[in-house]
Amino acid sequence: MRIEIPMARFSPEWRTFCVYSGHHLPDAAISSEHVIPRALGGKGATTIPCSKAVNSRIGHEIDTKVTNDPIIMFGRRDTDMRGNSRQAPRAILKRAASWKRGEVWYDAELKYNVEVPKEGPPKVYDTRTGQFLHPSILASTGFAIPAMQIDSNARARFVAKTLLGLGWKIFGEAFLATAQTDALRSMIGTCKDPLSNQARLYYIDPFVLRADDPVLDAFRLLQERTIQKDRTSILMRHTDFGIEWSICCVGYFVGSLIYPVHQRLLPDKIPHNGGVRITIENERLVFDAVDPFPSPWGPPAAP
Repeated sequence: MRIEIPMARFSPEWRTFCVYSGHHLPDAAISSEHVIPRALGGKGATTIPCSKAVNSRIGHEIDTKVTNDPIIMFGRRDTDMRGNSRQAPRAILKRAASWKRGEVWYDAELKYNVEVPKEGPPKVYDTRTGQFLHPSILASTGFAIPAMQIDSNARARFVAKTLLGLGWKIFGEAFLATAQTDALRSMIGTCKDPLSNQARLYYIDPFVLRADDPVLDAFRLLQERTIQKDRTSILMRHTDFGIEWSICCVGYFVGSLIYPVHQRLLPDKIPHNGGVRITIENERLVFDAVDPFPSPWGPPAAP
């Protein structure tokens, strides 16, 4: 069900405030930052003022790693979600080894990048020769790809960054009043004193759980409620553990974070353990109510 959440209104003095660093800056030091990068479906609705230096740093250290995540790349390929370069996204599995009958593949050199087009056969690039292999070679050769290089640290920092950036954009000073924003800055890497005012944040994604983890079923339900096919969406809930912020990009789940504060930001009509799903439509953020469901974080700790 679509609901209305009034967006924060900012007085002029906040137009040069960088929420990632927590500082007011001169006009010349401010740029516009896409909290959700364009390559992941970000629009003008997800831009905030940001320090130019911080913008460059988090773009390189966080956004680029997530947009080039080997799983997210398949979603970008399927939706033709292009970034600032406007180049068509490609799904590429790196560091593959060739394999033929009778050979031990893991003794081979990991020198091939396998591009998986949306349609048609894969293309294999030899990083040593700088050339694509001829299709006739592919007919008699297999390629073994090691475990995907998933950077859970970059994913965690990305989830924290989107919570800090969009929490500020949507709720304004009420979000700053949660008083634990330095914990988010510390996770992102923009807090000069990471021990100051730092709460413990809890992060989870599909690659940090074991197959026998007791919260696995609840976590799968969280993924199902967050994911929107081919779209970038966020699920925000108030839980016993604090604010739960989960994000999927172009149809693929990235991760979920518990921000351990209990100030109420969502409308009172949203029940406990219920939430809102945030998506982008026609250059604006839209909000849909989500019914309550169990949390994957286990029972709350005793006081």
